[in-house]
Amino acid sequence: MLDTEEAYYKLLEVYGENVIASKTDLKGNIVYVSDAFCKISGYSRKELMGQPHNIVRHPDTPSSVFKELWDAIKNSKTFKTQIKNRKKDGSFYWVDMTVSPILDEFNNIVGYTAIRHDITTQKELEELNFEHQKLIESFSKNVIASKTDLKGNITYVSDAFCEISGYSKNELLGKAHNIIRHPDMSKTFYKNMWEIIKKGKEFKGEIKNKKKNGEAYWVDVTISCDYDKDKKHIGFTSIRKEITKQKALEEKLKEITLNKKEG
Repeated sequence: MLDTEEAYYKLLEVYGENVIASKTDLKGNIVYVSDAFCKISGYSRKELMGQPHNIVRHPDTPSSVFKELWDAIKNSKTFKTQIKNRKKDGSFYWVDMTVSPILDEFNNIVGYTAIRHDITTQKELEELNFEHQKLIESFSKNVIASKTDLKGNITYVSDAFCEISGYSKNELLGKAHNIIRHPDMSKTFYKNMWEIIKKGKEFKGEIKNKKKNGEAYWVDVTISCDYDKDKKHIGFTSIRKEITKQKALEEKLKEITLNKKEG
């Protein structure tokens, strides 16, 4: 065992610049740290030696993780997890950690060794992806949005689009966008709209649409062009805001005004 341990430390001396390694006694006090451990934690070897390993413990990590760790390694088992640590300056870093017991020739536990790999960038990307996903979900739930190809066939609809129109995504995808067109809207209106967006310009207007059940609803719409990485025009994006109540109020005011004039 001693020969094995000696060989282990010789390897760490060679690879110490890249391997975040440490060794503790049975109480968890540090007896060895690699150069990489010092570098990532911000502590010098002198500051770490003899200190409890929880010197790098981050308060975000629940006690249950460490209980699980100690339960495993005290029973001669290897423990693996991803853990958030804290640097000397208070900032944090994430590591993929493997902790194993060190045994003597009689298979008695004499200490513990931990090998870590820095996964901070990976965790940051995961967090960004999570936040991005939440943003997409929020957008889909609250914004009446759709995308079409150059022919006006639907390639994307938000949840809010489905909710207000009464159609499911399966019923809408691949269909012509005029599936929600209300007969009250003139052909001239859409002719003008297409002339504008086909020139790569943004179109804004108020449109009366038709739900699956035949009911009408009004939206304030902005349609813009979509381009690929080569700046080739590939389709259109429409963002809508429902203005049904606003239009109803406008009609009511018109009626009142008209009645006053007639009276």
